[in-house]
Amino acid sequence: MFLDLKQQKKLRYAILKRVSNGENSLYAKDFGIETDNFVKVIKSLEILGYIQNSDFYLDGEFETTDAVITEQGEQFLKDNSAWGKLVNGFKKIVKLNNSLK
Repeated sequence: MFLDLKQQKKLRYAILKRVSNGENSLYAKDFGIETDNFVKVIKSLEILGYIQNSDFYLDGEFETTDAVITEQGEQFLKDNSAWGKLVNGFKKIVKLNNSLK
């Protein structure tokens, strides 16, 4: 499934929020997305300077470990705090979608 720009932004917010809360080991399945989309969004976060140390390991599936949010990432969260409500809606949609499978 291809993620449009709005979905990518929501996903960036969700990932940054979790990393800012101390969760630095994340999987694509945590967000209900395919691995290739997860890798693209994680890499974009690093290119944009929002996270550091986003190493990938293969343990049955891709996982990023040791990710750390930067000041720019914190500013993104602050500037886009309204996305928090949308992220919660995104999580509900993912749960609903997974329950329908």
